[in-house]
Amino acid sequence: MKHVIRFNGEELISKSDAIRMLGFSKLGSIDYYIKKGQLDEFEILGLNKKLLSKKQIESLKANKGYSHG
Repeated sequence: MKHVIRFNGEELISKSDAIRMLGFSKLGSIDYYIKKGQLDEFEILGLNKKLLSKKQIESLKANKGYSHG
């Protein structure tokens, strides 16, 4: 994992890092879980990037609530 950003006590990671953690091959797989409401997407002003909760990614992985895409 390249970077972990801490914001309001939450560890946030990039979509790229989330894809690697879950073993996905494409960005659309992450977007699916965002649209489904299983992952929250955060945007920090001035940081032209959308970030995801590392805790939610780890939970999704541990619960196997996903299929490789």
